[in-house]
Amino acid sequence: MNLLLEVQLCDIEQDLIGMIGDIFYSLIEQTISILTTNPKDWAIANGIWNVIENLNQTLITVAVNLAVIFFLIGFLERSINIKEQISLLEILMLYVRIGITEWFIVHSLDIICCLFEFVTGLVGLTNVSGRYINHLGLANHIHDMSSISNIVFLFPTILYLIIVPACGGIIVVLALKRLFKVYLAIPYASIAFSGISSGSRHVSEMTPRYIKSILAVLLDGFTLAVALQVGLSLFISSSGGFISFESILVSNHLLPATLKIIRNIINVVLLTVVCHMTENVANRVLALDR
Repeated sequence: MNLLLEVQLCDIEQDLIGMIGDIFYSLIEQTISILTTNPKDWAIANGIWNVIENLNQTLITVAVNLAVIFFLIGFLERSINIKEQISLLEILMLYVRIGITEWFIVHSLDIICCLFEFVTGLVGLTNVSGRYINHLGLANHIHDMSSISNIVFLFPTILYLIIVPACGGIIVVLALKRLFKVYLAIPYASIAFSGISSGSRHVSEMTPRYIKSILAVLLDGFTLAVALQVGLSLFISSSGGFISFESILVSNHLLPATLKIIRNIINVVLLTVVCHMTENVANRVLALDR
C-alpha cells in the first residue's frame, strides 16, 4: 500500500513539474514570437489589421482637415503683424510645408509600419531563444524519496505550480503591452503628422512628441528582448542556472529535490524581475515621464 502510494505520488509530482515546465516554455516561446514578429503580420494573422486600417482611413480625413487649419494658424501668425511684410519665399515655404504634411498623412501607416519592421529585425538579431529550466537529477530524487518525503514534497510542487506559470504570464503580458502600444500608436500617426503644416511653435511640437512616443515603444520592445536574452542565459539554462545546489549529497533525497525546485523558482522570478525592469527604461531615456 505504501509502495503504491509512493509510486502514485512520484508520478503525480513528476507529471506536475513536467506540465509546469511545458506551460512556462510555451509562454516564453509566445513572448519571443511577439517580440520577433512584425506587428502588422501579427495583426493580420489575428484578424485585427482591418480594424486598424479602417480607423487609420477615418483619421486621415480628420488629419487633412487639421493640416489645413494648422496651416492657416501658422500663416496668420506670420502675417498678423502688418508692420512686417511676409515675403514670397515664406509663403512658398508654407505651401511646401503643407504639401509635405499631406504626404506624411497619407503614408503615415506605411511609415510607422516600416519603423516597427526595422526594430523587429533588430530584435531578431539578439538571438532570443527559449531555454529549458534545469531539472537534471530532479526526477531521480523524486523517484528515490520515501512516501512521507513525497507527501512533504507536494507543498513545494504546488508552490512551483503557482509561481512559475504566473511569472511566465507576466512576461507575456509585458510583450503584449508593447504590442498594444504599437496598435494604439499606428492609427494616430496621421493626426500627429498634421502638425507639420503649421509654422506655429506650439502646434508643431505635437509631431516631435508623437515621434518620441513611437521611439519609446520601439525601445521598450528592444530592451525587453535584450533583457529576456540576458535573463534566459543567466537563470534558465541546461547548465544549472544561476543558483546551483549540485554539491549537496545526502541520503534523503527530499532536501536536494526541494533545493532544486526552489532554485528553479528563484531563477524564474529573477528572469521576470529583469524583464519587468525594462518597462519604464524608454520613458526615462526619452524623458517622457516628466
